Parts: sequence; structure tokens; C-alpha cells
Amino acid sequence: MDIDIDSSQFQQRFYNETFFLVKNGVYFNGIFIETDTAGFKIVKEFSVSYQTHFLWKTEDKLFIDTIDITGDIDLPTFRLIAFGDYPDKKKGNTSNSNYQNPKSRCSDPSHFDSFHTVGYDKNYIYTKWKITLYRGDTLRPINRFLTKTSTKVLTLPEITPPSDKLPKIVNRPPVVIYLPVVQPHIDAETIEPLSEKYAMDKNFIYYKNKILPIAPENFGHVKVWEHSGDSYISDGIHVYENETLILGFDAKTFGVLSNSYCLFDKNGIYINEWNAGYKKIPFSYTEDVSEKNIFAVKNDYIIYTNQVYDISEKKIYKNLTKAQIGYVKENKFNLHTRMVKEKVYSMDGQLYKSNGRIYWGDKITMADAQAFECIPGSSRTIYDYYKDKKYAYRYCYLNGLTPIKGLDPKTAFYFDIFFADKDYVYCRDTRILKNENMQLLYVYTVLGRNPEYYIFKNSEGFWLIDEEGKLKVRKMKE
Repeated sequence: MDIDIDSSQFQQRFYNETFFLVKNGVYFNGIFIETDTAGFKIVKEFSVSYQTHFLWKTEDKLFIDTIDITGDIDLPTFRLIAFGDYPDKKKGNTSNSNYQNPKSRCSDPSHFDSFHTVGYDKNYIYTKWKITLYRGDTLRPINRFLTKTSTKVLTLPEITPPSDKLPKIVNRPPVVIYLPVVQPHIDAETIEPLSEKYAMDKNFIYYKNKILPIAPENFGHVKVWEHSGDSYISDGIHVYENETLILGFDAKTFGVLSNSYCLFDKNGIYINEWNAGYKKIPFSYTEDVSEKNIFAVKNDYIIYTNQVYDISEKKIYKNLTKAQIGYVKENKFNLHTRMVKEKVYSMDGQLYKSNGRIYWGDKITMADAQAFECIPGSSRTIYDYYKDKKYAYRYCYLNGLTPIKGLDPKTAFYFDIFFADKDYVYCRDTRILKNENMQLLYVYTVLGRNPEYYIFKNSEGFWLIDEEGKLKVRKMKE
């Protein structure tokens, strides 16, 4: 089989598993799977019998490791909602003897017999990737918590804690118990979804499978919101968070502000201060609050008319111009100095260019704004790397820009957790080996340990890099 190596791209690395994409397929642990790679995505990393596996997909196929499990699943609407490793007493699941030999375990479907899954698409419910039946009738999805046959409504299977009767195994994932329960109080003929957690039939509105005290004559006024793990519903008279009545809001004008942890009604904007509950932001309210005059910038700022609330500082900035409000919406404005951020470099928005200087927050840095740019590459560390004509820099939101001694900015690049120039390879700002015929050969993780070992080769030999705790660099015997 001919492989177009020029089109390959490094996609993901998790533990010691590597996906490598080429024009006509995917390599998984060195095993080639011929498939169209459009829409490639890792859906879930999971463990069966202490061994790491991957659920991944393309636009038209779904795989576990190298096994095509697409079957009848409608991929655009499919959602995996429950999974767990159930101990198989016959096979046993305490051994990890195959851990170093992934090829022996990733192509055998029987290896996943003890792995329970629940998922659904627009048509069916699936357990262990197969269409699920209840007493000979197919189960069809209503929402994230309810399903039905032609005559009955049932709860979807849920993840439950391990039973005390099962063998106690350290760090074993939760066990999935498949117990769909009939809900006799819900009408199967008229039940329909309102959201992931709310549903409605001719008689009642339900949060999951619980009846809410909303009268049928108010069904036409019902609005629902799903936001940040919570659900809200209003019938124009009352407001409920999940299944709990919440007081103090005008139900007719209630809403949820996207991109934030805020609720609103015509009287104000309310921010969730965790254990303190929702508190009204003390804007100068000059007109009724609505979706037309409020805006959230990620979870950083709340905008109301010409005022901005800085969430982290709990401070309000007033009397901003329309142009300034526009820059705030784009996260290109320093509210303290009233300076426009001409170019934002860091994800936190604190490293930026303004008036021919590079700023970190309100502070001018030593970087040359004319030559300042990101160092090419990608990294899994918490840092970003930049350079100008004289220096290469590491950026951290806590400390700003720090020059890296000895690194040549003209040839600097980084990869994985390392960066390099024409002469040397660095890790954690420490020079570790020469960049002469250098290759990163292997990345290895011991089971149960998050930091990794890296094996390099250069003109001087083979090297083992241990990044756990104190950085260790050892030359290996050939």
C-alpha cells in the first residue's frame, strides 16, 4: 500500500498512543486503517482492564482503536453518554501484561466484552454499540435522560457506583448498570423533548423524570435554557433552576446570558458567586435589561449599555464610548489605561501590542514590538513562546515574559514539551542536548504515571529524558 508521507500530520499524543494521519488513512500504534480522514476527532480516551483505548471518528465512521463500530449509528447526531469497565471474573482484569504490546489488544473485538456503553442518535438508543431493545421493541431517544418504545417511556441507563459485592479494585472506573425503568406517569404518545433535561407531554413538564408544578394552560409560555451544566425553565410566572423554584426574578423577562455565569431580567443582571448565590451587578440601570443591551466577553467582562463590569476585579467602568465598547467586545481594550490592544498575543488577553510597545497587563515589557512574534510550533505546556530580534521569551500569565538565555531567536522552534534552535534542545528553559542529527524517537509513559519519558537520538548517541519532578537527562548505553 502506497502512503503519501508528504501529507501526513501529527494529530494527538496521549500516553503511549499515537495517531498519525496520512492522505488515505490513519496509523494507530503503527497499525494502518484505510479510511477517509475528513472530520478526524478523538471522542473519548478510556480504560478497559487497566489498558488505555480510544474512541475516535471521522465524518462517516466510528472506531475503537482499529475496530470499525459504526454499524447503524447516525454519526452527526450520535452522543456517548455512559461508559464503564465492568469486571469480568472469567477473564480477570487485574493483569496489565499486554500493556507494552498494544498491537495484541487493539484489533480484537472480544477485548471489549466487559466494556459497557450507552449512547444515542436521532433514531435509536445503543448499548455496546448495538441498537437496544426493550421487550422486543426498539428504544428511541427523547432527550438525555428519557427514552421510549411505541407504548412506554423509560429512563435511559445511568452510571452507578460499583456494587459492594463486586471485587474491590483500586482506581476502577464506575460500573454502568443497564436498568431502564418504566415511567408510567409519562404519556408515550405525546412526550416530546424541550431540551437535554426537560420534556413535556399533554399533562406535565418534566425535569428528567420528575414532574414540575407547571400548569398545562401555561405550556404555551414555556422557555428553557441549558447553560454551564445547569438548566432553567420559565412559564412566565415562575423560574426553576433544574427542578428547584428560584425566587427574585421577573419570570416574563428572565433569560440566561451566554458566555457567562449570569442570569438577567428586566430589572438587572445577576452573577453567580458560587456559594453566595446570584447577586445583582451594581450597574447604573437606566433602561430595562434585555438581550439587546447586554453582552458577555467570555467570562471576563459583562457589558450593559456603556458600562463594563470586570468579573475578576468586581469593578465597574462607566461612560465608555461606542468605539471602546466595540474593542472590549473583541477583548482588545485595557480598561485600566483606556488603551486599544492593537494585537493580542496570549489566550488570557494580557500580552498585547499598543502604541508601538508590547505590554503585559499595564506594564511595558522589554520586547521589540516591531519584530515580536510567536515561535513556530505547538506545545502541551502552560507556557507560550515568543521572540524578537534579540531574545526568545517564555510567557506565563503569572510572570509575564521571561527571556530564555542562550536560545537563538532566529532559528528557535518548539515541539511537544521541548524547544530548540540550530544548536541545542531545551526543556524547562534548560539546555539538555545538542541539536545535531537530532530525532525524538519515542514517548513512553509508565502505567499510572502522567509525566513521560522521552528517548532522543543525536550525533552523540541516545538520550533518556525524564520530566517527572526534577528534570533528569541520561545518556543511554548503545
